[in-house]
Amino acid sequence: MQTCGTILLSGEQSAVTPSPTTHWTLENGMRWTALLIALALVACDDNNNTRPKPEEDLADLLDVTDADLETTPDLPEDTQLPDEELNPDADTETDEAKPDEDLDEQDVEDLDAQDDEQSLPDSERVAALLEAAVEGLWWTSESDYPLQVVIIPGAALPAVDVDNLKEKLATIYEARPDSLGLEERVVEHLDLDTLLLPRIEEQEWWDDEEREAAAKLEALRQVLLQELSSATAFRVGPFDEWMGMSGDIDVFMLGASEDGALVGVWTVSIET
Repeated sequence: MQTCGTILLSGEQSAVTPSPTTHWTLENGMRWTALLIALALVACDDNNNTRPKPEEDLADLLDVTDADLETTPDLPEDTQLPDEELNPDADTETDEAKPDEDLDEQDVEDLDAQDDEQSLPDSERVAALLEAAVEGLWWTSESDYPLQVVIIPGAALPAVDVDNLKEKLATIYEARPDSLGLEERVVEHLDLDTLLLPRIEEQEWWDDEEREAAAKLEALRQVLLQELSSATAFRVGPFDEWMGMSGDIDVFMLGASEDGALVGVWTVSIET
């Protein structure tokens, strides 16, 4: 009977003689050994969880690092990326001007007013401001009178004074019935604040209506001082050497606009 091979058991060589039911060969022994090693590796993997993760296996196979995976490849300097690739979170819709149909009626009126104001000569621009200031305002005396806005084109120079006021007013002055004409009246010059501040500075006995009128007069004063040059005041009325100026007295508050006009307001004070 032929001996088929040997295996190592407990460090000793021992001849294995096949029996009628078991046929040992060297090849079979190697297969059994490989199977045992494989089972041992599976047991080690289950107990210690030491087998690399699939992604780690992939990284090892590709020979790349985490830094390589996180960085983007370098591109030529002249490469132009679409906006969505440069900033994928950005809104792709472009900002567009608000269409006219989205503007409400008030917005349109405001825009038109701004355009009109920018295109107006300075005298008309200031006149519009004065119109707003005198709206609903009355000049109180023995009889109350409204205030009206006046424009005298080209009358800013020479500067208005007592001597030339009536000449400058001649083109706009309208005499009242049963009253003296412009040429028969006497001109009195006074500082704008001298005329207005006694009507603006609050008094203890004032009621709400008088406080409201004072606030409107202050607004008018600010327009005159801020929008016109050399704003000043004149009283033009009948004069008696015993009574002084009395009767229906014209009150003018005037100043020069940038386009050379004399602009201001005109009202009447009744003093008897």
